[in-house]
Amino acid sequence: MKNVKTVLSWLIFYIGLVCVFFSLWGYGHWPHLDLDQLYFSMTSPVEGVGNHLLEKGAASSLLPAAAIVLILILFLRKRDKKKQNVILSVTGFSLFFICLVVLFVRLSEYTYLPGLFMHTDFYDAHYVNPASVEIKFPEKKRNLIHVYVESLEVTFSDAESGGAFPENLIPNLTETALSNEDFGNHMTLNGAVTPAGTTWTVGGLAARSAGIPIKGNISTNHVDNSNTLLKNLVTLGDILEQEGYVNYFSHGSDMSYAGKRDFYTSHGNYHFIDYIYAKEKKLIPEDYFEFWGYEDAKLFEYSKEKITELAQSGQLFNFMILTEDTHHEDGYVCVDCPSIYQDQLWNVTLCTDKRTAEFLEWCKKQDFYENTTIVISGDHLTMDSDFCKDVDPSYQRKVYTVYINSALTRNNHAVRQYSTFDDFPTILASLGAEIEGNRLGLGVNLYSDEPTLVEQYGIKYLNKELTKQSDFISKLPEQKK
Repeated sequence: MKNVKTVLSWLIFYIGLVCVFFSLWGYGHWPHLDLDQLYFSMTSPVEGVGNHLLEKGAASSLLPAAAIVLILILFLRKRDKKKQNVILSVTGFSLFFICLVVLFVRLSEYTYLPGLFMHTDFYDAHYVNPASVEIKFPEKKRNLIHVYVESLEVTFSDAESGGAFPENLIPNLTETALSNEDFGNHMTLNGAVTPAGTTWTVGGLAARSAGIPIKGNISTNHVDNSNTLLKNLVTLGDILEQEGYVNYFSHGSDMSYAGKRDFYTSHGNYHFIDYIYAKEKKLIPEDYFEFWGYEDAKLFEYSKEKITELAQSGQLFNFMILTEDTHHEDGYVCVDCPSIYQDQLWNVTLCTDKRTAEFLEWCKKQDFYENTTIVISGDHLTMDSDFCKDVDPSYQRKVYTVYINSALTRNNHAVRQYSTFDDFPTILASLGAEIEGNRLGLGVNLYSDEPTLVEQYGIKYLNKELTKQSDFISKLPEQKK
């Protein structure tokens, strides 16, 4: 019995230490963690997680905790076991409790915690079900290519161009945005803010696909993964499939991660060119694994091949590309990355800027370009813990957004204040589609004169309302026709 109590006390102490070390690692890895992201990450599929993330988390917590326990066992082996067991147990529980308190404080910094206990009718007043409005496409429909560049922000440009860095890390994409449409004044960069529930990859994808956040709060609206939350909603993929488009998603890692495969399969019957596809088609060796799967250099080449094939077949297509090289921490250094800066991610970002611009130039030289709208955007703000540490807190960080070769042009150069929700109807409008009322989900067609939710309420108020509980949003899966 004494041995059991001793083992149990050491186990409690070890668990407390693991919590401390895991918290230190986690807060460095996700510096802006909010409750929606935390809940979603805990309940989503982990197949395809890259950069050896799980191994790093385990190694950073289990191993140092075990080392401390082993050292203390040797040091305390001749001490009073009864008193020792009490001290170990109390210390273990205390460490666990402290970690919970710190977690609560961290979440309160990025989450409107009172919203867990408050209700709102904001969704009732502003959500527009795509199935309830008329969306009319032109007789001659346009193809769509949407490049999501991992963690790409307007911030990475220089101050003169509207960014916040001392040097412009995205010179090519800066020029692209200023000479095309980012819904700014064409003198400095503009972009989209990321509302609550959209601040990580799947949340960002859902915002632009359905004009709605992913809610992970503890409520009647909690989710098991992105598929169950948006299962019966009408999304961009659904609309385009109904209009005769074939949908593709090209990504250098396993699309199963975080439920992306299930979500896009059930919303538009997407075909996937991902890490699993590349191995099946023997594009890469069976044991090949770089960063999260394969690097962006291969991603763009495989995408070019499939886009060319689709264009030559005459098939109308929606082709999405999601890059990875700029993923936190520090990004992936490929053979083409420059060595200009001391900070690795600065070099990787510069390389990604060039690679994305080269892909755009390739598209412009192809026969399909004349009838194709291209959108380039960041999926969310960077999650690298120190990449924007020197950015003035008063600077409004936004994800990069640009529309190229759109079917529409704006009549003025007014600077729009918008969120990633607004890309949902705006993408359809850029294809020439006419949207009854110019609103879908929580988004507004930016080519229209309708005010966005950010313009009406400001991002702070919008986030407060989005994090509150809503009976309406919990019934959204029942709205699809």
